[in-house]
Amino acid sequence: MRVAVTGEYGRFGGVALTTESETFLPLKTLLREALGSAGEARSCAREDFLAALKGPSVYCDFLADLPLDYLADLLGAGGAADLSARCLVAAEQSGATVLLLRNGEDACFRLSTALPASALTEVVEGFALGSASFAFEGSDPYSAALAPLYLLPDALPELPVLTVSASAPAEDTLLSVLRFNLHTNSRYTESGGTEVIVEGDRSLRIGANGTVSYASGDEAVVTIAPSPAPSLSEATAGACALLDSMLSGGAARLYLRAVSERGGARTLTLDYQVGGVPLRYTDALPAAEITLSGNVVTGMVFRLRQYAETGEVSTLLPLRQAMAIAAEETGANLSVGYADSGVYPLSATYLAD
Repeated sequence: MRVAVTGEYGRFGGVALTTESETFLPLKTLLREALGSAGEARSCAREDFLAALKGPSVYCDFLADLPLDYLADLLGAGGAADLSARCLVAAEQSGATVLLLRNGEDACFRLSTALPASALTEVVEGFALGSASFAFEGSDPYSAALAPLYLLPDALPELPVLTVSASAPAEDTLLSVLRFNLHTNSRYTESGGTEVIVEGDRSLRIGANGTVSYASGDEAVVTIAPSPAPSLSEATAGACALLDSMLSGGAARLYLRAVSERGGARTLTLDYQVGGVPLRYTDALPAAEITLSGNVVTGMVFRLRQYAETGEVSTLLPLRQAMAIAAEETGANLSVGYADSGVYPLSATYLAD
């Protein structure tokens, strides 16, 4: 996620954070209390959303358009409106704290809360405010060509150079996690090197490139939560735990990037993040997709990658140079992250989304 904390005389900007980062904890408390006391969501103009960022405020960009009830669960709040949000802002208006949100389609909403403005002020005063800015505030022709909410931090984060660990997960680990018979002889290898293991209606395909595919057939064997109807946050936590148990370590962790529901099935799309920045693949496919029927895993495709830090620090392009390149495509929204093309070691770079 990306975060901006704005006060009267400056702004803190962080572009390499997760919801578990220590820096985020006071903001998490504020947003939890704000969402927990929020009133009815009312549509507002995009200009209202941008104007709120100019005064005392807390801004969070989750890098994906996610259901608001899922974000509320992450923050420890409940009872969220039936909306989605990519960005949340807690801002001071008329002596109170209000919430504004923007979804992936650039629609904006405003929610009143029971929090006084002093609750927001207390959080803002706890941050060392610098000179971070948003693209829409700048006079630089390069920033003017970027997406308005591109956040220009005071300093770029120091991110490790990555390589892929040589120790791939053992086949027995995959079989055990997905509840196959460890001694099954119902297996064969395709001409391309993919090993196929079959047990009843279920099948497991282990590609030579480390991609694992699973199909349950009509068998309800692998589950990700005790409840037959888990919430999205429960399903995501269970799916991440299942996939993590196949990884057995490494520097990368999975996070939810998208969710879709169709015909009673729920599909979670997940990507890796390292140190609070996203890792994308140059073929534009995700790290994992897992399809659920209730709490049962009916299908899965997972790129098993165990990234390891090399001990070196990535060298990023100077920010203005990166902006000049991105400005060739009007409205580009940059983020710092990793682009995995299969060539290692892997340095952090700029991603456009």
